[in-house]
Amino acid sequence: AADTMHIENAGQHKSARHFSFGAAVPRDRCVFGAHMLQSILKAATAYSMRRGEDDMYYSELVKKACVLMFEAHKNDLDKGGYPYVFHPFYLAAQMEDEASTCVALLHDVIEDHGDEYTYTDLESAGFPKEVLDALHLLTHADGVAYMDYVKALAENPIARKVKLADLKHNLDSRRLSGQKPAKNDTYLQAIAYLRAWNNADRARPFCRTKKKK
Repeated sequence: AADTMHIENAGQHKSARHFSFGAAVPRDRCVFGAHMLQSILKAATAYSMRRGEDDMYYSELVKKACVLMFEAHKNDLDKGGYPYVFHPFYLAAQMEDEASTCVALLHDVIEDHGDEYTYTDLESAGFPKEVLDALHLLTHADGVAYMDYVKALAENPIARKVKLADLKHNLDSRRLSGQKPAKNDTYLQAIAYLRAWNNADRARPFCRTKKKK
């Protein structure tokens, strides 16, 4: 979210509480929007295929998340000038299950557009508690130190997985024409912390089953 810019007056957002989440993107929507969404879906699929997987995770709930995310971010650019919608799709293509894919798609919606979308809207649209819980943790509240925010989300496996993918993408200097992001050192610190949590999680089953001598 810190890497998002909004194009003012480029179009009007539609409030989530008035949006038809279950529908595909309307055919009469602007040509730019339809073509952009098609390009993003192709890019996400191509990425997942390069990783040796059959495809991005698809379901009716993921479709809702796709449409909602596109509607929320369609006028946003990242700091490198790319349409911001590519970022959540890039993360979503790396997820292996429905909940994580939805969280990856929606992870910046409330933080960037909380004046138009709420957790109540997402709940009403049918997103389950595990998705909402992870989104709450991934939304960086004003006034909270970055590492405090990271430490709070680390205990949630979905939030941790999505945040790791988010941080790695934000560290990709190619998005900024070869420049390091302003928070480069903080992002590296956050990645190290979350990876340590992953290592600890992998070690826990062994610790539980190891018999005392």
